[in-house]
Amino acid sequence: MDNKQRFAMLNKYKELVKKICPNISNKSGIYLFYRKNESNEFCVYVGQAKNLLERTASHFISRKTHIDKSLYVHKIYSEENPFGWKLKVLKECPFNELDRLEQSYIEYYVKWFCRVYNVTGGGQKNKKQDINKRQQTKLKSYKNGKNIADKKTKSYIREIFNKYLYFDIKPPANKIKQRKFEEFKKYLEKTDED
Repeated sequence: MDNKQRFAMLNKYKELVKKICPNISNKSGIYLFYRKNESNEFCVYVGQAKNLLERTASHFISRKTHIDKSLYVHKIYSEENPFGWKLKVLKECPFNELDRLEQSYIEYYVKWFCRVYNVTGGGQKNKKQDINKRQQTKLKSYKNGKNIADKKTKSYIREIFNKYLYFDIKPPANKIKQRKFEEFKKYLEKTDED
């Protein structure tokens, strides 16, 4: 694609971005692509931009990053496409605050067990170091987030049953119900990791 074609496509996608996010500007700031997927998981991508409109539009042209590829596959949200991406501006800010705010927002969404499409922890400086830091702090791993959520959920359910409830097999009992009962008891058992 030559520069003229890229410029024409960028203008086309800028118009699309303005339709899905009317308050977007040419200022610097932090933006969020978000959607609920088919498994009802909240998926996010946090980005920073010197020019919010131009940067978000550029995601529709490229196929380099996870979000670019996902936008290509899942498209934009509509009534006909309920699993498509939405876009919003999280914060307009001066250029010198972009790295700090991007990192802060990524950490926020990781803590809330969202499926985060960012590969690094954010920021433009020391990207390679950032990836290593993210791996060390286990922010990168979506699976780790799910495991933490599973442990918290298991602990919460176990606490509720221990304090307030009991569970038993619905009559009439059979082998399948007995097996599921045992599986559930085993699921709730406390492990060293809990």
